[in-house]
Amino acid sequence: MNGSIIELKDSSTREIDASFLSIANLGRDPNPRLANLGHQFHKANAGVLRDFGVGCDISFSEKQVVLKLTSGTNVGAIPLVSPSTGKTEIGLIVQPRFGWSGVGSVLGVAGWKIVPQLLNLPLLPKSEKKIPSWVLSLTLLPRIEQLLKQLQRKFSYTSEDTSSPKGQVNWTDYAVKRVAKFQMLQVPCRYPTLKYNEELKSAIHYTLKKHLHSLQNQVASGPVVLRLIQYCQMLIQQVAEYPASRPSHLLFDRWQKTPLQTNFFKEGLQAIQWTIEERGLAGLGELEGIPWQMPMEQFFEGWLETLAHKVAFLTGGILKTGRLRQTIAPLSWQPTFSGSQKYLVPDLVIEKEDQVIILDAKYKYHWEEIRRSPWGTIEESIKEQHRNDLLQVLAYSTLFEGKPITTCLVYPCTWNTWKSLKSRDRLCHQATLGAGTRQINLLLTAVPMSGNTDEVIAELLPMLKAG
Repeated sequence: MNGSIIELKDSSTREIDASFLSIANLGRDPNPRLANLGHQFHKANAGVLRDFGVGCDISFSEKQVVLKLTSGTNVGAIPLVSPSTGKTEIGLIVQPRFGWSGVGSVLGVAGWKIVPQLLNLPLLPKSEKKIPSWVLSLTLLPRIEQLLKQLQRKFSYTSEDTSSPKGQVNWTDYAVKRVAKFQMLQVPCRYPTLKYNEELKSAIHYTLKKHLHSLQNQVASGPVVLRLIQYCQMLIQQVAEYPASRPSHLLFDRWQKTPLQTNFFKEGLQAIQWTIEERGLAGLGELEGIPWQMPMEQFFEGWLETLAHKVAFLTGGILKTGRLRQTIAPLSWQPTFSGSQKYLVPDLVIEKEDQVIILDAKYKYHWEEIRRSPWGTIEESIKEQHRNDLLQVLAYSTLFEGKPITTCLVYPCTWNTWKSLKSRDRLCHQATLGAGTRQINLLLTAVPMSGNTDEVIAELLPMLKAG
C-alpha cells in the first residue's frame, strides 16, 4: 500500500494493518478506535466492494487490527470512502496476476473483444504509475470511434459557383460579373447542405493526435501498442480534413448542452475531455484517476475464443461462441415460473463433421493447485469448485447427439509454466465417461496468457483430435 492506495492482484488475499484508516493520533491504545474505524470502513464501502468482487473482513487482537481483502477476478481501480473524513480518499487497485505484459500480449493478437470499462464513480486520489498508459488509449479510443459514428449532421449554407442554378442564385452578380466576362457556366449559388460539426471533429483530431503521440512512445510494450497505433491512425484518417484544434471550455459547455444526446455522444465527449486534461486510469498517473474495471474471466474467455477460431479454421470446423449468444440452450421448467437457471451457455463449441468439441474457459487457480499437489491434500473448497466445473462441462455434453463429444476445461497459466508442462508431457489430463451408447472424452488443460499462438495451437490440435 502506498499512502491512500491499496494494491493487490486478482484472485488473491492481502492483510493490511488498519492504522492507515486513521488520520489522528489514537493514543497509547489505538486498537479499540481502529477496530471501530475498520467496521465503519466496511460499512461505508460494502456495496462498491461487493460489486467489484472484493471481500473484506476485519480481525483484531490485543496487538493489531487487520483488514483482510480478498479479490475476485475483476481487475481495475475503485474509490473507497475513508471512515475518518467521509470522503473518497482511498483507492483500491487490483492488477492482473499474470501481469500487464501478458494481458498486452493477448490483446495484441486477440484484438478488443474485452476492454476496460469506465465506472460512474468519483475519481480516485493520485497514485504512482502502476498501469501502462496504453491501457487508457485502449479504453478511450473505442468511445471516440463510436462518437464519430454517431455524430449527427446539421444543415449549413454553402456559397459557391455551379454550372447550373442551385438553391438561391445571385442573378445580379451573375449578370454583372459572370456574363460580362463570358463566364456563363459559373452561376453564384447559395444552398443548404449537410455538414458534420467541424469544431467537434477538429477536437477529435486533436485528441487522437495526443493518443498517437503517447502510443508511439510505448512501442517497446509489444504488439498491442502497434495495433493501437494502427487503430488510432485509422480514426485520424476519418477527421484528417479538419485541422486539429484544442477545444475551449466554452465549446465543451455548448456540446454538453446539446439536446437529445445519446450515450455514445456523452461518452465520446468524456473521452475527449479526459484526454485533454491528461487524466489517466486510476493507478496510471499523477492526476486523479478514472475508476475502471475489466473482468478477467471474460478476458480469458475471449483469448480462448481466438485460439478456438484458429483450431476450427485448421480442422474444418464451425465455431460458435457464448459471447455472441450462439450456444444458448433453453431449459424448459414445469411450471415455467418455477425455474431458476433459464438456459445453458457453453463458452465455445466447435462443430465438425465427425466430432463436437466443447471448450469451457476457467480463470481459476485450480490448474496450479491440481498440478502441484496430490488430490487428497487440496483444500476442500477448491475440490468442490472443481467438481462443479466438471459437472457443468459434462452437462453441456448432453446438448449434442450423434457425434463423438470432447469436453475440455481450459485454465490459464504463465508462459514458463506452460513450457515446463510441455517439456514434461503434462499439458493434458484425460478421462472418459460412458453415457449409454456414447463415450464422452473429458480433457483438462492449460493455455498461457501469452500472444505466441502458433506453438499453443500446435499442442491443442492433436490433443483435441485425440480426445
